Amino acid sequence: MYSGMGTYVWQDGSKHIGYYLNDLSNSFGTLFDSKGNVQFEGYWRNGKPHGRGTEIRDNCTYTGSFVDGKRDG
Repeated sequence: MYSGMGTYVWQDGSKHIGYYLNDLSNSFGTLFDSKGNVQFEGYWRNGKPHGRGTEIRDNCTYTGSFVDGKRDG
């Protein structure tokens, strides 16, 4: 298992840069799509967005709270 600051890259070229604990993203991190565009930047818990963050999808931006990977607000 890996823990600490790191980068995980998927086969399609998308990647997550941030902090990990027990193989899962935890604390602050940024998720990029395969073209290098930010999809999510903010706080994570157990591999899912949790806490304050910004999600950018389909040219729409949501900044606010997330709980267990879902928008909350």
